Order: sequence, then structure tokens, then C-alpha cells
Amino acid sequence: MRKSKKILSAILIIMMLLSSIPNQSKLAYGYDKDTYIVTEIVIGKEHDSNRFTTGMSLSIKGRELEGASVFIEYGSKYEQLTNPKINTDSLLYFELTKPEDWDKLKNLNSIIVGDASISIGNQGAMPTITDVTPKVKKDETLQLKGTNFELIESGAVTVKYGTGLLFNTIDKDNIKVDPEENTAEVTGFEKAELGLQDIEITREFDIESVYFNQQYNNKTVNIKITHTYNGQFRIIEDLNISDDIEMFPNRGAEGSKVYFKASQLRQYDVYFLKATDGTDPYTNANKGKNPSPLQQTDDNMYVFTVEVPDIVPGEYWIVLTNQVPGNKDPMQAVSGEYIYTKERFTVIQGGKSATIDTIQPNSGPDTGSLSTITGRYLGTLNVDDLEINKEFQVPQRSVSGDGVMTVIYEDNGGVIGKYREANVTSVKKTIKVIIGPQANVQEEGTSFSSDIDKLVVRINPNTEGSNPVKDVVVETTTTIITEDGKSNEKTYTFTERAELPKGYTFISS
Repeated sequence: MRKSKKILSAILIIMMLLSSIPNQSKLAYGYDKDTYIVTEIVIGKEHDSNRFTTGMSLSIKGRELEGASVFIEYGSKYEQLTNPKINTDSLLYFELTKPEDWDKLKNLNSIIVGDASISIGNQGAMPTITDVTPKVKKDETLQLKGTNFELIESGAVTVKYGTGLLFNTIDKDNIKVDPEENTAEVTGFEKAELGLQDIEITREFDIESVYFNQQYNNKTVNIKITHTYNGQFRIIEDLNISDDIEMFPNRGAEGSKVYFKASQLRQYDVYFLKATDGTDPYTNANKGKNPSPLQQTDDNMYVFTVEVPDIVPGEYWIVLTNQVPGNKDPMQAVSGEYIYTKERFTVIQGGKSATIDTIQPNSGPDTGSLSTITGRYLGTLNVDDLEINKEFQVPQRSVSGDGVMTVIYEDNGGVIGKYREANVTSVKKTIKVIIGPQANVQEEGTSFSSDIDKLVVRINPNTEGSNPVKDVVVETTTTIITEDGKSNEKTYTFTERAELPKGYTFISS
């Protein structure tokens, strides 16, 4: 025990002697004005897809920086930056989230870290982007518009585009700048990734002869300013769809089905857009709902359907795109598109859509029989903005040899009403019924009124035989012809489909 006490006493004496030695080395911890240094400063600015600023940041890199004071000089004012989001020995990182703070970094003259002043001067000027072509194909030209584009032309800044971690620098040969108009044309997207692209503008320069302390005297600090414009344009490709593609019907209410049929067709997403130049975004709200699986028909065509989404009634362009998972933003993921230009789709209110309520009887022999379909707007006109003069509201009716009924409103070329302020000379509505095979509409017993429409049909023999339960389908086509008084005619065609799923059963005889 006595020996242990002697050893402990000796250790304590040695420690006391060591602590009394002058000029001993100290362990570095946090900011030390005699040994710290700044090697790089990064100023970042973020913009959203509408090019509004969403935030700015200041990163200071070096050694022994933890807890160092940081001041910024803007104009003739100074302000201390406090509460860095990252405060370590090698990095001080500040986020500026308030708009009033963004102008301070925009007009930055110098940054003071510890006792060292790092002058930025007029080298902090940057181009801004105010307008971008929303979408381009790989062989097309992207148009940019903004301010300070002379900095792009002079090579003072670098312009990149890309997404995530993959960015492509725009070579000088691929950008043509007009500094007077502050516009630029960008090409060379042949090897680019498809999809939504960010634009990144970077300016980088060195500040020399910065004094930090005796150890780090006359040092160079690298300055990097990066402005990122998120989600600015999309690089797209055309989908491989044959020209014989058809859309049917071209009008319907929310939840009604739209059919797409072509000899070369795959499963695609379908969007209902007001504009196709990229200004109307792809969203899950304007995306067709509940797509059916792609099927091949007997005539070697391919077909699938979607349901009309819950969108405001009106006219929409239909755009087919690559499939996008439901948990992803379509604007981030759409890379291929096909714009259906043959006609637009009209979304109508549910109360104005063709509807089948019942068919009676709803079963009959597979050799054929008579039934009556009741519903709304099966033969009655339901086109918004169409007004038929009172004296012409009783139409002529006829049935063709294939059982299709035609309802005609006309007066030997004379004006019978108005459509969108234009004179109407003819309105024709054809009615086709399908119950298994095509059925024949009968003139006798068929009636149309504002309250209810009745179609008496002769159901033809069921030749398919596999499934006796059939959908009841009424397909209508309304054609309106207008003239402007100068013998200039214009034709409007509206197709519609009403369906009563599993509405009729053939009974084996």
C-alpha cells in the first residue's frame, strides 16, 4: 500500500512540472485567429420553376473555422451572420431564407471572416434568366432570355443543364448569345438525358493576397458563385405511335371512358392539357384515370382506355406520354410525348353527357329480339352553345341498312340556328347501338325529348357465343356545319359513347 502511494505521488509531481513549462504546445480547438485560414467561399442561389428566388446560402471552407465571426459588407453597410447551420472546424454554412437578406448577398462587396477581409468587388455580378423554352427535342434549339448575358458571351460564367448530379456544360460552339437583346440560343442536346432539366450558372474566380495571420499571409481564396434554376425545361422525344391512331369519343364527362386505337401503340399515360407548348404542366390532376390494359383486336390493332379526370369542363388537347408512377411528379418524369392533333377533347358536365339508364327487357334469346333502351341525350342534341331556331327543332329521321339512325336538322342550306355566334346550316346526329354485334335501331317506337330518350332496337343474333352477358353501348356522332356569310363553311364533329356495362344477357335457345 505504501509503495502504491509513492508511485501516485511521483506521477502527480511529474504532471505539475510539465504544466509549469512555458510555451507548451496547445491543442487546436475551434477558431484560432493565429492559425485559421479560408480557402474557398461558395455563394449559392436557388430558383423555382417559375424563376422566383427560393433561397440563398453562403459556405466558407478552410481550417480552424468553428465559431469564427462572419460579417458581410453590402453597399456601405455591414451585418454579422449568426447561427450557421453547419459550424465545424472546416466549414461554416449559412442559409438565408428571407427575401430581405437575398439582396444583401446580391450586392455583396466583401466577406469578413475573423480578422480577414475578402473583397468580392464587382466580380459578383451574375446573369439572370427570365424566360426559357419549356421543352425541346434533342435536335431543336433552346431559347433563353434574361439580363447580363454579356457575361455568358465573354466566358466569365459557365452555363450547365441537367438534373440531380448529372450536369452538362454548354460548349461555346453550342450557345449563340445576343448581348444587346440579352437572348441566347442553345443547341447540342443529342447526348443529353431525357426529362426535366435544371439550369446552373457558375462564376468562379480567385481573390489574391489575403492576410489571415502570420502563418497564412498573402494567400489566395477561391470564390464560386452558383445560381441554380430548377425545373426549367424538358428534353423530350416523340413516342413511336402510328399515324392511324384514333381517339373515340371526343367528348365526355368526368369518369367516362376514352378509347385510343392504333396499329402501333403501347401502354401510355394520357393527359388533358389546355396548351401543348409546355406552359400547361403535366399533373396527376389532369392525367387520365384508371387506364385499361393494352389489348390487341381481331383486326391487329391495339387499344386501351382511360377515364376523363375531374377537370373543369372545356376543350383540351390530348397528349400521350411515357408511363409515370403514381408517386412521382409527372413534370419530373415525362420524357416522351405524342400530341393528338386531329381534334381536341371536350370535357362536359355530367348532366349533359349521353347516358343509358336501362334496357328492357334486359335479356332475350340468342337468335335476336326487340328491346328498348332509355336514357338521356342518346338522340337529343347536347352540344353546348348550339341553338336551333324554334321552327327547325323537329328533325328528320332515317335508318340506314346497317341499322344506324340519322337525325337531321336542316333547311335546304338555309340558316337554322347559331353555334358560337356563327350561322348553322346543318346539324346531323348518327346513333349506333352495339349489344354483342351491332344492333338495328328501329324508327317505330323510338322517341327523343328533353326529359328522356328511347331507342327501340332489334338485337341481332349473338354469334360470339363465348360470354352471353354483353355491354350495351350507344355511340353517337354529331356534325355541325356553319357558314360566315361568305360561303366559308366550317365543320365541327363531336363523338360520344354511352355504356351500360353487362346490361344485356343472351339466353341460349
